[in-house]
Amino acid sequence: MTAGALSWPRLAAATGRDLFELRDVLERTPPPPPDILLCEYCGRPPRPNVEAGPAP
Repeated sequence: MTAGALSWPRLAAATGRDLFELRDVLERTPPPPPDILLCEYCGRPPRPNVEAGPAP
């Protein structure tokens, strides 16, 4: 297994959820739109058309 690889059985065991139900929900749930994402450092939404700089 490589770092960052998803293991459905381990995720299901860690969350206490049914493997098939968890997989179904996560695979059909779309990611949030970019305007809802927030910066993990400052908590602000990304500025349009601005390239991300280095982390503080």
